[in-house]
Amino acid sequence: MAHLHKWAFVFIVLSTMLETAVSHQAAAQTEDAKICTEDTGDVAIAACTRVLKDDPNSAEAYYNRGVVWRHKGDYDNAIGDYSEAIKLNPSYVSAYNNRGFAWSNKGEYDRAIADFNEAIRLDPQHANSYNNRGNAWASKGEYDKAIADLDEVIRLNPKFALGYNNRGNALSDKGQYEKAIADYNDAISLNPNYAQAYYNRANAWSAKNNYDAAIADYSEAIRLDPQDASSYFLLGIVYYKKNEYSEAAKHFLASFNLKQDSYAVLWRYLALSRTKQEAKGELAKNA
Repeated sequence: MAHLHKWAFVFIVLSTMLETAVSHQAAAQTEDAKICTEDTGDVAIAACTRVLKDDPNSAEAYYNRGVVWRHKGDYDNAIGDYSEAIKLNPSYVSAYNNRGFAWSNKGEYDRAIADFNEAIRLDPQHANSYNNRGNAWASKGEYDKAIADLDEVIRLNPKFALGYNNRGNALSDKGQYEKAIADYNDAISLNPNYAQAYYNRANAWSAKNNYDAAIADYSEAIRLDPQDASSYFLLGIVYYKKNEYSEAAKHFLASFNLKQDSYAVLWRYLALSRTKQEAKGELAKNA
């Protein structure tokens, strides 16, 4: 996760004659610094840019602007700003971590891992970098390396729900569903409102063909995050596997309404077709 740094400029009044003008300038610069650090979107980018115009050597302003670019999904500009921050401050752990995260978002996992390596070299206690490197290893299919990094995350921060969730994902990808479910249980115990952990645990239950448990977890994930189309879709799949085709069709439609995905349309068609076949069967039996 990105950490927004809180910092302030110090202005020196050069003479009493310039005091008012300098005071206004200082106030404007201080306000820009605050917006650059605390705000989001184009307003923050503009403020950071003004800060950098006044102080081109501000690693923090480059870093904070990079954070905003990343939140906007502009990973190239984010990487550019994190790189400038690193040039100005080669020991900037969070900049390496966040640049690695941006590389991961672009699917360039080797570059991401190189940045996480450097962040960890600079700060061996940096749990976020272990977490992110673990995710990058998992994305490369190197699940044992991922699990080793996520073990370290949990050792450094035993209350870090995200670490348990991510280790559960790596274990699940290895087919170790019982261990994965145990990790998701811990994540949920630490954060009972962790929708993603319920979703992931539901996937593990479904892989074990425990459809009732999967339904309960997908339903809770939807309660916590009603805008997540994938939870509705996968809940529909589970109902379909249980031959509850009307319920399946209902959830495929809910998924499509949130995200216009052709798979949801196809599966809803299949579910409705099965529903019609069941109806015809019942009519034939009672004829």
